[in-house]
Amino acid sequence: MNLGQILAMPGRDGPDTDPRFLAARAILAVHIAARCWQFAVLGSPFFGSISALVATAAAAICLAGFRPGATDRGHRAIQLSAAVVALQILGTFPLVANHVFLELYCAAAFALFDPKRDRVVVLEGLRWMALLVFFWGGVQKALYGTWFSAELLAIGIVQKESFARFFVFLADPEEVARLTAYGPPSPGDGPYRLSGPIAWVGNLVWMAEIGLPLLLLHDRTRIVGALGMLGLLVAIQLGALEFFFGGLYASLLLLFLPGAWNRRLLWPFVGFYLLLTASVVGLLPSWGFN
Repeated sequence: MNLGQILAMPGRDGPDTDPRFLAARAILAVHIAARCWQFAVLGSPFFGSISALVATAAAAICLAGFRPGATDRGHRAIQLSAAVVALQILGTFPLVANHVFLELYCAAAFALFDPKRDRVVVLEGLRWMALLVFFWGGVQKALYGTWFSAELLAIGIVQKESFARFFVFLADPEEVARLTAYGPPSPGDGPYRLSGPIAWVGNLVWMAEIGLPLLLLHDRTRIVGALGMLGLLVAIQLGALEFFFGGLYASLLLLFLPGAWNRRLLWPFVGFYLLLTASVVGLLPSWGFN
């Protein structure tokens, strides 16, 4: 098996390559712009504001990239977006969310390869990264062992209202009362463990994160794997509220489905990120997402 065959294992591109490529690039640029506004408000007001304005201009150019002859402008724009993300990482390292590294990888894939000749290679690289992110997340959960008795979910219920609101129905009320009585977690508290249905859910999560990506490697099971991963992603985000990561990762999962679904959903994605940006800058109520 050669490198080309390995790269093509999670899916092959056909007639929908061009709209799929352009839509993926545009959604990524809009994502980076929205997340830069969050960085400006919550992180670095001066540098953040400059980066947000630059990233917003780049996103507008990428959205215009569907016009004939606009490919080169879109390519230069995503290069600008990649540079903005790289500078943010350099300026805030090591206090960088791992989701931002995913942004940089995706932006670099578009920025470093030829936008006309290498479209298939870029899409294959994005698919592999989406597969590995999910798979390795499940492996880490298994290695650290903090999901076997729903330990991480227990901490989440104590620390985050959205976790408590979403998962409390699966937990024993007496166990939840015990956890909340601890207050903010500190050394010596605990045990932070849960039993019953919520523990089963915790184990199903890491097993699904390992198993579902493997379905993406086979033509007959790819659609089931992609839809299963989308469903699990939505379920996790109802508690985690990591909407920026969730939006970016959902757009990557659409690359596994037949047809240019990301192109069909481009403007809903733009609307989603506009809502997040409006909430970040205070035009809409905060939903507690990150």
